[in-house]
Amino acid sequence: MCEARPTVRDVQDLQDGDVRDMANEIQKTNVQTLATYMNARTASIKSVLPKHLTAERVVKIALAAATRTKELAQCTPQSFALAVIQASQLGLEAGSPLGEAYLVPFTNRGVKECTLIIGYRGLITLARRSGEIESIEAHAVHAKDEFDFAFGLDAKLHHKPFMPPPPADGANIAEWTKTADPGPMIAVYAIVRIKGGAVQTEVMTRADVERIRAMSRQAAGTTWTNHHDEMSKKTVIRRIAKYLPMSIELANALAHDEQTDHGAPDALAYVDAGIDYTPPEGNDELEGNGKSALGLPTGSTPS
Repeated sequence: MCEARPTVRDVQDLQDGDVRDMANEIQKTNVQTLATYMNARTASIKSVLPKHLTAERVVKIALAAATRTKELAQCTPQSFALAVIQASQLGLEAGSPLGEAYLVPFTNRGVKECTLIIGYRGLITLARRSGEIESIEAHAVHAKDEFDFAFGLDAKLHHKPFMPPPPADGANIAEWTKTADPGPMIAVYAIVRIKGGAVQTEVMTRADVERIRAMSRQAAGTTWTNHHDEMSKKTVIRRIAKYLPMSIELANALAHDEQTDHGAPDALAYVDAGIDYTPPEGNDELEGNGKSALGLPTGSTPS
């Protein structure tokens, strides 16, 4: 009895399987390279960490982000370590589900470099460390929302999000989903309550946000394209932070964010950790696509 000859599909499946296996091995090797480099520098990381963080945890979280994202694992170990150390200086966990700071791969003149991007939750965390702030929040306003604000002696801000109730019987849920969309973002605002009763408010229109975006080297990148509302919240937090009681960490974070946005030399010191690193010059482009470029698990968003 003759053996069945393999079909073209069978051969293709075998080839695809070989490619996947090879890609997985390359990913493991890249992550191992980062792990070896990072583990050799835990003492340096420990020297800049606040008491609530440990070097082992910081390294573990960063390597987990690299494991999830092949573009991040392909970054130079020097730039990866530097980004983690910079986050550590601020007392933030880079790559953690907290969304305080992200390790973002850029391609610069053909070289993959890791850059620390601070999320708006990270800025809020740092703002609270001054000890003078009771609460801080940021919200996006959409076209169908009920929104009204005024500055001056009789300042006010009223925002009621558009939230139509779903059908009681659950029928036509797909049709309801279409009509429940709140529309495009038209504004973003932040409210800060300072100890003693003072309240600081900042409102930015969509046009204000887009002008800031246009000046960023990430303007066309997936960070803004796929996560516009979150980046808009970060923009208004950055603006209102200039009027707030400021911790050293927040001042450093704002300077780092501003300079990273425009490709200028970083305000955060390059900690002497045996890292021989010179940021390459040229135009940077976000590596990867959407969430994968941020080293995030499915369902996460930068903020």
